[in-house]
Amino acid sequence: MAAADAARVLASSSRVATAGRAAMLKWSHRVTIASLDELALNLITPRSPLYHAKPEDVPFEHLPYWAFLWPGGYAVSRYVMEKGAGRDAVRGKRVLDFGAGCGVCGLAALASGATHVVANDIDALSLEAVAVNAEAAGSTALRASDVDERMYASSDMDDAFDADERVSANAVVVLEQRNLVGVTCSSVPEDRRSSWSIEDVDTILVGDMTYDEDATDDALVWLTELARLPTRSGAQRTILIGDPGRTFIGEHPLADRLTHVARYALPPEVLEANSGYTHGDVFTLACNGPPN
Repeated sequence: MAAADAARVLASSSRVATAGRAAMLKWSHRVTIASLDELALNLITPRSPLYHAKPEDVPFEHLPYWAFLWPGGYAVSRYVMEKGAGRDAVRGKRVLDFGAGCGVCGLAALASGATHVVANDIDALSLEAVAVNAEAAGSTALRASDVDERMYASSDMDDAFDADERVSANAVVVLEQRNLVGVTCSSVPEDRRSSWSIEDVDTILVGDMTYDEDATDDALVWLTELARLPTRSGAQRTILIGDPGRTFIGEHPLADRLTHVARYALPPEVLEANSGYTHGDVFTLACNGPPN
């Protein structure tokens, strides 16, 4: 999405969030995803009247991309919920769900033992969807502006989860509505930083943000820079990208930085709303040079 489009969404979406939540609940329905440990999400599916509506009849200011479970997001979620490298990438970590949509990646990370999850999207209704889905999972969703910085910076929970343990009902998802593309810790003035910082994020989950040429370029350039920069603790940041085989990611100049780590067949709940795609791939993104 172009910067001008992002700014327009940010400027308008806060005015429609409250009314939009009611419309979202009216037009979506809860779907349980068996292959994601029975995670329940409010989605628009082919069984929803709105799925077949004309664009001019959609009761939202912007098309509700947040009401679908996209293939890349599904694949990343499966990956982090499985024992092994995927779960290790989020267990005990501070996680950013970039372009969160319905929030599936962040919720999967919480279920696998992430200590902190920030769900980011430019659309306020996306974050309403994340809040609804988080609450259904027994978690609490809080706006970034309402979160005490000490809470996010705390490491008390870092070793709280055993490998097979699931997240407690007190887990919190922080909702951050802004365009993060291009943001690194050093690029944000001290007085404009929120209660969390990119510098603290250990793992970034990215599902289906490679949906066109411009979005792919914006995301990969920014994410490659974040992969190069260390976290506050000096560790290397993990970045997981999910995509169902779109040409934009494979043909990008930074494609050689991607390592394919997993492929999942799409379940019926995803197949029926994503015509033409049969699987979702997961990639890790390597840095393009040593940290400064």
